Amino acid sequence: STNYQDASSTNHSIQIAKGSQVVTFTSSIPSSSTVGSTYSPTATSSSGLLPTISLTSGANSVCSQAVGVVTFISSGVCEISAAQDGDSNWLAATSEVQVVEIGKLSQAISFTQPVQYELSHPGFIPETSSSSGLAVDVSITSGSSVCAQSSSGLITFLTVGTCSLRATQPGDATFSAASSVSRTVTVLPGLPSA
Repeated sequence: STNYQDASSTNHSIQIAKGSQVVTFTSSIPSSSTVGSTYSPTATSSSGLLPTISLTSGANSVCSQAVGVVTFISSGVCEISAAQDGDSNWLAATSEVQVVEIGKLSQAISFTQPVQYELSHPGFIPETSSSSGLAVDVSITSGSSVCAQSSSGLITFLTVGTCSLRATQPGDATFSAASSVSRTVTVLPGLPSA
């Protein structure tokens, strides 16, 4: 133009910062979790990127994870984390954590009531079992002058009278202790010989 000189071009670079994102669990932890139960955690991110869900505490001791399903394998605390590492457009999100407390399973003892025995009887092994399959312990709690117990668990008779036996099961990492069960054994005089 006759009135204007040609303008010189100037290049400007604009740096666009990565966006921030938030991770949120879309599933709620079970209200009551016991050994053997499962939970399928799900999460989403505000960026639309897929979060990664992993176990951050209790992995393979309290809980295990496979194909998106968390299985509770023993009592304790299991921490589940949802994370999103970001990409070329999004910053990494702050991880979110769900804490699940797993309780022990309950168990019960079955203890058959012993019949009455004569003093001359050679003795008996108490019939017990637990719903957990764990071994049951039996001990004499009163009447030790009437009954005796061998190391093998055999109950034998010392004199006429009664004795009390108690069956217990203390539990383990999976099962809580069972309520004890007591039974009374009556020892009668032997029939007189002919």
